[in-house]
Amino acid sequence: MKQQVRNWMIATLALSTVLTPNLFQSSAYAAGEGTVKQSNSSVAPFSDLNGVSPEQMNKILQALQAGLLKGDAAGTFRPADTLTREEMAVLLTQSLQLPMGQAATTFSDVLPNGWASRYIEAVRKAGLMVGDGDGAFRPEAPVTREEMAALLMRAAQFPLAEGTESSAVSDWNTVSQWAKPFVNTALKTGSLKTTGSNFHPQSPVSRQEIAEMLLDTFFPTDRPALLQEVEDGKVKINGISYRLSDSVKGLLQPANRAALQGASIQFSATDRTVQSITKLELHASGQAPADKAPEFSGNLVLDGHGATLDGDLVLSGNYLSVQNLNVKKDFRITPELANDFSARQLNVLGKTLIQGGDEDTVAFADSKLQDVEVSKPDVHLVAQENSSLQNLTVSANATLESDDSSLLQKVTVADGAQEVKLQGTMQDVVVNSTQPTTLTGNASISNVVVNTAAPLKLNGTGSVANLQVNNPGAQVKVASTLTVSNVAYAAGVPTNTVAGVTDPSTPTTPDPDPNTAPILVTPFSDQAMTAGDSVMSVNVLGHFTDAEQSVLKYTVSTSNRLICKATLSGNNIQLTPMSRGTVTIYVTADDLHGEQTSTSFNVTVNDPPRSSGIPDQTVTLGSGDLTLSLNSFITDADNDPLAYEVSVADPNIASYSLNSDQLVLKPLGVGSTTVTVKATDGRGGTLTKSFQLNVGAQPNQNPVVDQTPSDQTITLGSADYTLDAATLFSDPDHDTLTYDAVSLDPSIATVTRNGSQITVHAVAEGATKIQLKAMDGNGGEVTTEFNVTVKPVPSQNNHDPQAVATIYEQVLTAGVTNARSYDLSQLFEDQDGDALTFTAVPQTPGIVNADVSGAAITLSAGSTAGSTTVVITADDGKGGTATYNLIVHNAPLVPGGQLNIHTKQGVNDDITVDLSKFFPGQTSFQVYSGTPDSTFTGPTPLSGNTWKWNGDTLLDYWVIGADGTAVVLHVSADPQGAEDLYFSQYMDMGNGRTALQLYFNPVGDTSQTVSGYSLEVHQHNLKTNQETFYTRAMLPLWKGMPYLFIDRTFYDLFDIAPVQYFNDELILSDPGNSYVTGFVLKKNGVTIDVLGNPNSSAQFMPDGGTFIRKKGIRAGSSTFSLYGEWNSYPVGTLQYLGTHTP
Repeated sequence: MKQQVRNWMIATLALSTVLTPNLFQSSAYAAGEGTVKQSNSSVAPFSDLNGVSPEQMNKILQALQAGLLKGDAAGTFRPADTLTREEMAVLLTQSLQLPMGQAATTFSDVLPNGWASRYIEAVRKAGLMVGDGDGAFRPEAPVTREEMAALLMRAAQFPLAEGTESSAVSDWNTVSQWAKPFVNTALKTGSLKTTGSNFHPQSPVSRQEIAEMLLDTFFPTDRPALLQEVEDGKVKINGISYRLSDSVKGLLQPANRAALQGASIQFSATDRTVQSITKLELHASGQAPADKAPEFSGNLVLDGHGATLDGDLVLSGNYLSVQNLNVKKDFRITPELANDFSARQLNVLGKTLIQGGDEDTVAFADSKLQDVEVSKPDVHLVAQENSSLQNLTVSANATLESDDSSLLQKVTVADGAQEVKLQGTMQDVVVNSTQPTTLTGNASISNVVVNTAAPLKLNGTGSVANLQVNNPGAQVKVASTLTVSNVAYAAGVPTNTVAGVTDPSTPTTPDPDPNTAPILVTPFSDQAMTAGDSVMSVNVLGHFTDAEQSVLKYTVSTSNRLICKATLSGNNIQLTPMSRGTVTIYVTADDLHGEQTSTSFNVTVNDPPRSSGIPDQTVTLGSGDLTLSLNSFITDADNDPLAYEVSVADPNIASYSLNSDQLVLKPLGVGSTTVTVKATDGRGGTLTKSFQLNVGAQPNQNPVVDQTPSDQTITLGSADYTLDAATLFSDPDHDTLTYDAVSLDPSIATVTRNGSQITVHAVAEGATKIQLKAMDGNGGEVTTEFNVTVKPVPSQNNHDPQAVATIYEQVLTAGVTNARSYDLSQLFEDQDGDALTFTAVPQTPGIVNADVSGAAITLSAGSTAGSTTVVITADDGKGGTATYNLIVHNAPLVPGGQLNIHTKQGVNDDITVDLSKFFPGQTSFQVYSGTPDSTFTGPTPLSGNTWKWNGDTLLDYWVIGADGTAVVLHVSADPQGAEDLYFSQYMDMGNGRTALQLYFNPVGDTSQTVSGYSLEVHQHNLKTNQETFYTRAMLPLWKGMPYLFIDRTFYDLFDIAPVQYFNDELILSDPGNSYVTGFVLKKNGVTIDVLGNPNSSAQFMPDGGTFIRKKGIRAGSSTFSLYGEWNSYPVGTLQYLGTHTP
């Protein structure tokens, strides 16, 4: 349904398209076909094409059909006219669909508002066309053929060939040096052609030539294109970006990027969307598996995720795997795939051509193949896990294997296959080869059909249910180790064509050769080995005997040499274990007179414990034991339980204990020692690993101040002040501390020390500081101090000052609040009229700075969040004092915590803020109100995680969390402008499901449309790290009817949302390339509403959701205010889309 609506919209838009002066036109929805149809029209669409060749005429018609170019208003094409640089800029912009900004120019000779200026800027920004050294573009200059080669190769992003001389080009020396790589590449790719043997590099390109050049470069029909980039939902092919239909997304996806690197592709597309793939050829290669790694582990994997490839699949790289793919036509493994190949859930309807692979397996698992042709010599083909191969023709020596769950329906042995080894279950084996042929192995075959007169030996083991001989000249010899249940002869075929088989339905035919096959007298025993072990030798002598006393020749093979290699050295089978698994070793004794006997035995290879190493460990003496879980460093692929042995080279450095895999190391002394761990799997596999244990001495730590002594006021003649320094300090190393004490002014007060006891004695009126020092004897020390004020003996008639006013509890926030000053002469009063002096001391350092100057106290935020009491003291100088305790909070802002919220007058919805974004997991807060100069109210408890505005626009509000940090909010109610179009809803569900809705309240004259609106989409380009935007003109719209934009990939809009239409599509979701930062709505070029922050690089609403304009809004705003003008809903809220809720 969406496609129908979209096509209707495109047709509507096309009616209003204004053609450029040079009359080239792109079709963003029609151009870009992977296959450009040949034109069948015999009527020229232009009046001046009579002199154009038929081939060029056809190309022009194809380009017109693709929407790449168009003639002029007079119905002429001007084919002989020279193509200019500004015309080429238009063609490249439209072919590549480059983004275009506002009309502007970087070049001195391009008019800012010229018809081609935006196209010229687009190709400049794309790096395709640049000016000369003087800043000129030369827009009307002709494009030469060598310049065209450079432009097209840059646009198509082809890898450049070397600029070496081409023997096929007679005028190669006239090609500019800089252009040679481009020209060479253009000729090799078929984008440009020679005339005869000349290229004419300096000749200008005519308009009649450009159609063929564009089509041959971007949309070739006679050769594959180059797959260059694979992203989520889109690809780039020959420089052109395509979206992907659902039918090919499973195959063309980022997970397959490595396998698809440099692939050749032929495809069909509609509206620059790839609909199907008609041929795919892989050129990338994996690598051989690492030493003792599983087979195929180094392969690159092409995973179709269940997709169907409508044409051929060709593998021209090495070490490849294919899985979960349906191939409608042929599948070919080329000789370039010289080693391993595997397939899983591969279904091929056409032919499967195996021209590559090796003896280390071409494996098909859970796959269905129809006609298979094997022509690569010595290849090992395996069908396993319910695979089915219907018709298999082998024309080279090969090994064909099928497990018990799979079936080789029909195997045809053709010329070229002289020795074929068959393993497993097979339905029919047909021998057509005209050459002598030997079938070996161990197979269960329903029918063997002999259509040839060439000698045929049926050796090996296993069984044949029916042997059908159709050629009267057949020469079939059956080994005694093979069981043949029945022999059938076609009419006219004598029974002596088969030797070695007694058919109970016919007289016994004596074997003309009385020689008998060797006899197995002693079977070989199965063997167990461990990967990495030395070679095991098994002697073949004594296992076979021969009645004719012939000298026996032995051969040996393995079913999987990646698990265990088997070679013959003299009379010994040399077994080399490679990796975990079980293999069958086949041994054949040949008497060299035409008789063989085969047997087999199994070898199970155990994988030893393995480890990438135990890292060296460092501990500090006295910091406790070190525990290691050895199973975290040593593993066993067979899941064998591991037993460990441990030794420590220097027991003076550390001791150990071992419980299962838990190794506990106890540091005993400073130094380094080697710890050796041996793991045993109980089946012969062992591993030894060592690591260094470094035990360092514990560094000395300075003493610390546990408690800062409080300031003291002492009156002359009163008792001395004493304190115990041991209560003020401690030592993390538990060192014994000694102390020292110094008075900075002994004329005011003296200090003495006796052990940890400190005594302060008043000497004269005044103030001084006492410094206390604690020392640990190892070079560590710490110092603290306190103030001592000495007062005179008070007068008998003096009265203490009194606090007579109040200062509210204050909240300070750096960057928000100003320094706050208060007149302390208004806070205190002295009954005797004595002049007062003031001091202010915060009880917790670092939270607040309290500075006193005369009678003024100034508060400013400190460096530490929290609350403290500032003790303000008034002193009358006669021994009388009074204190006032002022509570002060330092509440730094949480990140992004200063919210200046703008709403509009007349908004009916609550203004709320979700605090969970700033205080995750918190639901209990304290709220204060005030201005930057003073706090007026608070604390007021707030439960939950939502703050609601009370309507006051004069005050700021502080919401303080458990850690002492704050969110500071201020709400302004702005007047609304005249009724106009505005953003009414934004919805983002992720994965391209994005919609933007605008609305004009139904006021005034609603019988006419309103127009003049445009939308700017601002984006951040991730590759260039620059901000970009594009503009989309809006069609005339009706008041009271939502205007809806959607992302171009919102394919299931009508399936999941309650909408019946949309107005236009935007490029909003482009993962890995760009993201949206904001939107700007303009009327006649003037901004009337803003969504997000278009001037920043921050992504707009990165977490998605639905956002709807609050009730009462009737016009837009110059800045975006989420909390003041929008209501937020969770991701997946779709029910409001297409309607206007306020």
